[in-house]
Amino acid sequence: MVKTNKSSGALAETLRKFALKFPDAVEEIACAGTAVESPVFRVKGKSFLFIGKRDLRLKLQDSLASAARLAAKEPARYEASAMGWIKVNTDLDSPPPLDLLKAWIEESYRASTPKIKKPLKK
Repeated sequence: MVKTNKSSGALAETLRKFALKFPDAVEEIACAGTAVESPVFRVKGKSFLFIGKRDLRLKLQDSLASAARLAAKEPARYEASAMGWIKVNTDLDSPPPLDLLKAWIEESYRASTPKIKKPLKK
């Protein structure tokens, strides 16, 4: 059995609530019934965030180069793909910076919905 850091569960819940504040954002289940089943957050059918038990994944555009540099410095924490998807390991001793994750989630959402300019829900 893989041990999961308790703080990663609290972080996941914080990020879940944050993602659902975006206009038209919905939570669904990706890969239901499989070993990789996870909550996915979508807007107008486009995925912008996956939250797994030990990691999260999101797609970046503007911040991709800086995320790739961060991944080179902290490979246990971050992975960056050439297609823009970033994997963040949330199951380490200390959580990743919340402000950074929120900025990336907003960027991922905005990249999925370039025409939506509504503010976040309160």
